Amino acid sequence: MMVDSSEMFQKYIHHPSDIYFYSRKPIENPFPDNKKECLVIVSKSAYERSDNLARYIPDHARIHMRSGSLPSIDEVRGIPSIPGLKYIIGIGGGAVMDVAKEYTALLLSDYRYGINELIADGNLLDSCQFRRPKIKLRLIPTLFGSSSELTKTCSFWALDGGRKFTLSHQSLYADSVVYDPALCQSASKELITISALDCLAHAMEACWNKNHCFITDHFALGAIRLCMNALSDNSADKEFSDLAKAAALAGLAFAQNGTSLAHALSYPITLQSRVPHGLASSVFLGELLENLKTPRPEIYSSIAEIFFNAGFELAHGLCNAYQDFYKSIGAYDVLNQFDIKCINPCEAAKSARLYTKYYSSVITLFESQAVDLYKVLISKTVSNNTGFPKALL
Repeated sequence: MMVDSSEMFQKYIHHPSDIYFYSRKPIENPFPDNKKECLVIVSKSAYERSDNLARYIPDHARIHMRSGSLPSIDEVRGIPSIPGLKYIIGIGGGAVMDVAKEYTALLLSDYRYGINELIADGNLLDSCQFRRPKIKLRLIPTLFGSSSELTKTCSFWALDGGRKFTLSHQSLYADSVVYDPALCQSASKELITISALDCLAHAMEACWNKNHCFITDHFALGAIRLCMNALSDNSADKEFSDLAKAAALAGLAFAQNGTSLAHALSYPITLQSRVPHGLASSVFLGELLENLKTPRPEIYSSIAEIFFNAGFELAHGLCNAYQDFYKSIGAYDVLNQFDIKCINPCEAAKSARLYTKYYSSVITLFESQAVDLYKVLISKTVSNNTGFPKALL
């Protein structure tokens, strides 16, 4: 009797990128031919603040410097084509990682397809994969939050239209990813905190995504533990090292199953009030954590233990413990710098539900509950009072 293999096997993890951690020794150079055309897409702020970037930029490389945290379609279109280009290096935050992957997609298609066409149908790149071995993509994050360097997805933000778009394809995985904790040292404390919250959101989202498995759970819990350690540790070297490791683990987790509810809820916040993505994607994690108790009690207990070991009180539930943590690292202070009151709760809830990831969680959130979350967010930030009632959900 033939057995349906789909009932017996589940594909747990796949990742084609080589992952390097810098440890004061030169890493193996995956781009050995210095005569080949090379484009470096680099964050302007990282380029100006860090003395450690030089070792990652070939002398002969052409440099495209970018600014801003939200990449747009027009930005990618504005990068000129380079005949014979073989190597692409992205150095910066998540926006740089996305732009580098988006540019790689255009290069793979030999500009036969535009970005809008590829967003509409990423499978158009299937016919272009024969070019992929000839193009090398290396991604080097200077902030350890987005983990975009480990995913096959890149994002575009249309602020005028109030939408976020994604392009995803197997060919957009990087050939190599380099984590160097020293690249984060010159960033501001606020920027590091926002980045770490982004990483934390990715790890927690992997826990309540419907496609979770024991391997992604292991990676995600490790990332949560490292993030908590980093944000409460006084040793800068250990902090940056922990954040780099957390980004790698979170990336390996959510590269397999994707983000879900917290990210869908965050997009209207970023689009309507320009709150940085890491801050927006982490603001409702406490409420979602509390509602993880029924569908995934073992993961809820594991995360609760991490918070307890980090010194946070659990007597009133994991939601309150997370809010105490969020407040202790100054996240509410940063959030109050933005015009949260401009958010329309009903419109935000409807917008969040347009994203498929809203429905990819083991946690069910009705539209009326999402409206309540946004209302409380507005009331608490306007009054400069922090904390959200766990009874919302």
